[in-house]
Parts: sequence; structure tokens; C-alpha cells
Amino acid sequence: MKIKYFPEPSKDNQYVQNTINAIETAFKTKVEIASSLKSVIKRPKLLFDQKKSDLLIINWLENHLRSPNNGLSILGIFKYFLYLLYFRLISKKTIYVRHNIYPHNMKGFHAKLATFITNIGENLCHKKIAHSGHLIKEGYDYVPHPLYNLSLSNEYKSSYDNYYTMFGRIERYKKIETIIKNWDLEETLLIAGSIGDQSYLDELLKLSVGKNIQFDARFIPDNEAANLVSASNGIILAHSEENMIVSGSFFFAITLGVSVFAIKNPFFNWLEKEGFKGLIVFDETSAMIKQLKINTSHPTKKAIQHKAVQIFGQETVKEKWLEALLVSCSEDNRDE
Repeated sequence: MKIKYFPEPSKDNQYVQNTINAIETAFKTKVEIASSLKSVIKRPKLLFDQKKSDLLIINWLENHLRSPNNGLSILGIFKYFLYLLYFRLISKKTIYVRHNIYPHNMKGFHAKLATFITNIGENLCHKKIAHSGHLIKEGYDYVPHPLYNLSLSNEYKSSYDNYYTMFGRIERYKKIETIIKNWDLEETLLIAGSIGDQSYLDELLKLSVGKNIQFDARFIPDNEAANLVSASNGIILAHSEENMIVSGSFFFAITLGVSVFAIKNPFFNWLEKEGFKGLIVFDETSAMIKQLKINTSHPTKKAIQHKAVQIFGQETVKEKWLEALLVSCSEDNRDE
């Protein structure tokens, strides 16, 4: 079976490579990376020289819809559908993995229209996949988000003591300010990650004056970040918008056995019902802060990691990809 994948792996995000590894293990075949439209435009011969793949797995295509000012891009809409046409030309079956209901930071009409366009786009594909079980009722196949491959250093010594972390790219949609405004704990709040929005970071720095809050605003390599997060009391997630299907920071934390304190959203609500240990969900920020003050007892790291491997481990991810893609192949055989 010939399987292609889009986009190519990135050194800054393990997700793509970890997913490809699971698919290659499941099907005992090498997964090829689909050429980008830019490459094909530069070398049109690529379109005709390549043999059609049996399956092509598409990720983050909806992000093309967002303009630099977080509105809907007309050029992006054209590019979005052109990509879908291109993928149909180079594959027998296309599999759409939806990572967000609409791109991050979009608002109002732009968000609604982006959602509508993405709904059309995914339905032009042969199958749609999501990483949260709450979307099964919407016609998605559920495949777990993979855990991270992380290693800890025995020599690591944290510069901080008794702290909680908000880890990940610093972006406005993450609602970090809602935590800062309410933070009055003795423990330190450490906000760590690369800068996605400088003006937003400036606002957060002003809000945090006089509070027990520290910033480490830079790109932090995974292994360094793993030590930083592992030494903390837990990760705090404040973003609760309906557009977010899953959170990469959540999977980073549970890979390490670190507790997660989150504002409710469909994914966390579903996972809480599944009885996942190490996840505590709150209706609002003030309730979270209040709970952190009075309750510092959490499941052990070993208990969290054990459950994480059961639900999101490589073996489970492999089996779910095998199940989802084999159904696509059997449907293809019936069509023939």
C-alpha cells in the first residue's frame, strides 16, 4: 500500500513524525511526504511523474484560511481548495485530519465562514478524522493524538521552586491574561514558550507587575521543556474556545505524568467523563485558582503516565490508525 502524508515533519513539532511512525508500524510500509503546491508550481513535472498513492493524509489545511491579521483570507480560500484538488489528483483516497474547528485567533463572521469552508473541504475528502472522541457523533473517526518522545536529565536543576507552568507558544487565544488577573498564590506562575504575539506578551508583562509570576519567553527545546514542566506542580490551560479540538500542551504534560488544570471545553469534558487521571476541569478561572489554594494533592506521575499510555500510547495510536485506514481501503475495494 502506498501512503502519503502532508505536511512534512518539523523539528519544532513532534506530532507529524510520531504519527508517521505509528502509521508506518501499523502498515509495515514507508510513508512518503506529499510535495507542497509551491514545489509543484516550481516543477510542474512532479504532478505527472508521481504514481497515485492509495491514501493521502492531510493535516492543518484549514490554517491556510487565516490572513496575517487573523481574518479570512480570499487568497487562502483559493489555496485551500486548490490543495484539495491537487491531493485528489495524486491519490486515490484523501483523509482529512481536522485539528481546529476554525483557525486560532479568528473571531465573529470570519470564524463562522472559516468553519463553513472547512466543513465543505473535509466532506470533499473520503474520510475525516479527529483526535477527540466528542466528535464521533459528528461523523469523525477517532484516532488518539500521540504522546511525545521526551527524556529527562538527572542533572537538571530548576531555576524556580514550587511553581505551576503555562507552557507553549504565547498566543492571545490561550487566554493567559485570565490566569494572571486572578493569580494570588504563594506558588510561582511560570509562563514559558516562544513568542507568537509580541504585543500580547507586552500586555501580559504589564498585568503581571507585582505578582508572583515569571516569564521565559523563548523557544525552548523539547528536552529542556520536559525538565521544566516535569519539575512543576502542574500545567495550567486557560483557553476554552470551541475551535480547539485538542491541546498539544496537555499531551506534553501527561507524557511526563504532570497534572493538568484546565478550563472546560468539549475535549476536556469528554476526557473527564472517560475518567482520565491527572486532569482537573473547571468552569472558570476563579474556581481553578481557589482549588489550587486549598488542594495540592494530585495523582502520582506513574498513575498519570500509566493511563496516558493506555489511551494515547503508540500501540493504541497505531491500532486506531490501522482501523481507520483499513476501512478506507475496504471501501475503495467495494467501489471497484
